[in-house]
Amino acid sequence: RFNLGNELLALALQHNTKGDEDRAMTLVELAKQRYREVLRSQPQHWDARHNLDIALRLVPETEPPPGEDKPSNVQRIQVDLRGIRGVDLP
Repeated sequence: RFNLGNELLALALQHNTKGDEDRAMTLVELAKQRYREVLRSQPQHWDARHNLDIALRLVPETEPPPGEDKPSNVQRIQVDLRGIRGVDLP
């Protein structure tokens, strides 16, 4: 599931550079689903967490995923790390 998520996210990035934004968004959504499946069974899978974060930055969610409650007071911040590009996949 993790590798499939990586493939979907890589394809999304390719489609986005070709100008096919609708296809890219669909592929990112599918990648997010795969990463969440991995994290449900292996919550400490840090590579899946990292890649899910990248996917969420590419296509932010306005509603919580099905089955998850909407947090009441969540604050989002952007963190930039030196030497790490936004699309580096483990």
